[in-house]
Amino acid sequence: GTLGSKCYRTSDCYGISECRGLGNTHEKVCVCPMFSPREHHSVAVQHRFKINDDSSVFAEDVIYVVGGFINVKHAFCSNRSCGPSDGYRLAIDDAWMSSDGRNWFQFKPAFSLSFVGRGGHTSLIVRPSYQLGNVSKIDGSDRLLILGGEALNPYELNTTYLNDVWEVALLNQTC
Repeated sequence: GTLGSKCYRTSDCYGISECRGLGNTHEKVCVCPMFSPREHHSVAVQHRFKINDDSSVFAEDVIYVVGGFINVKHAFCSNRSCGPSDGYRLAIDDAWMSSDGRNWFQFKPAFSLSFVGRGGHTSLIVRPSYQLGNVSKIDGSDRLLILGGEALNPYELNTTYLNDVWEVALLNQTC
């Protein structure tokens, strides 16, 4: 199977893909150790920095990719889909981060088990800071907020519009 195709075990998948359950269904699909091709996902960027002992500053930006919709194919003929109607859209519940755009780490376990796969949502980084005179102070960890979106149930062919907010505490300093 190719990426996004239905599978029962990892040996059904191509290359380094793994067979994993997605969303709130019993279906399993092949997933790469990087976020899979998707649409209607959200992206947020966090600016991390560290002041070293010699007063130099090291900074890096971290990009976060959350959820979205993938197409799950029911059948494949050779190495391509057998037709335009042989699959369905699935709202996925994963979250990925990278500081270089090449190496990705899945951090979805930071969410609760009740986090629903979603697409068409918004994500943003909130930095808790305050101004004291001419000096800005950071007070606590950055937070990734994920707001609303829509969830799809491929079995019932219906859409649920979400009005929830999820929060994940993030590291402020570089690794």
